[in-house]
Amino acid sequence: MKKAGLLLLLFCSASLLWAGDWDYKTFNKRVEITGGKKYEIFIDVDAGEVTVTRSDKANTLSVFMEYEEEYFHERMKVQKDRRRIKIVLKHRGSIFKSGDKHAVVNIELPSNTDLYIDSRIKAGEVKMDLGGIPIKELSLKNWAGESTVTFYDPNPVVMDFLGINVKVGEAYIEKLGNARALEMDINSGIGSLSVDLNGDVVDGSKVKIDLDIGEASVTMPENAGVKFKVAGLFKFMSAKDIDPEFYRRGSYYYSEDFETMKKKIFVRITPGLGELSVSR
Repeated sequence: MKKAGLLLLLFCSASLLWAGDWDYKTFNKRVEITGGKKYEIFIDVDAGEVTVTRSDKANTLSVFMEYEEEYFHERMKVQKDRRRIKIVLKHRGSIFKSGDKHAVVNIELPSNTDLYIDSRIKAGEVKMDLGGIPIKELSLKNWAGESTVTFYDPNPVVMDFLGINVKVGEAYIEKLGNARALEMDINSGIGSLSVDLNGDVVDGSKVKIDLDIGEASVTMPENAGVKFKVAGLFKFMSAKDIDPEFYRRGSYYYSEDFETMKKKIFVRITPGLGELSVSR
């Protein structure tokens, strides 16, 4: 009887585990990318944890998704003739009811061709480690959640434009200089924003940093002369902590080595209601 009871307990436990796994659907796809002309990558996710990194194989784009099928459905459209890929995970119904639902999207990008990336995440946690990927243009929009974007390795090509927009939540951007972007636009609505501009800065690059409500922290690069301005309607209402490394001349701040450094970077910061910290 004891053995029979134990077997029954094990059977029930296994059944519960099996039933729990049954609710999840997985999606796996690999696409071979030929080098040459640019490739456009569109990422459209309603909710979930989104991770984007460089692929171990230079000519391969990989996508893995795991989600509750009752609440989500995926779609991936590959147009090799137009060199375009669209990766989609949509919520069945309102995304405001999807906060506690399981959804994971992992994307590994190729490094053998120039990429134009347009990503839109309505709610969730975004982690992008984009170092070493040849990106010509990058756009990230996150309506609500936490976003972390890093460039620990330099971009092999000069990026034309980088735009990051987080409506509500926290945004952490590290080693942005390694993006090697000529023009950067960082925008945060309500929350906290941390921007580190260190890295292989492109000479003459221009950066706009805008925060409406919350705390902003900006770290200027050490390997470039820095000229920046604090502007906007609320600049007098925000608490500012500017590193004494910078001196003020008129309406601009300069690093002490601005004139002597070979590379120069120009930054415009528009703080909102909150605190602004600028250091080097």
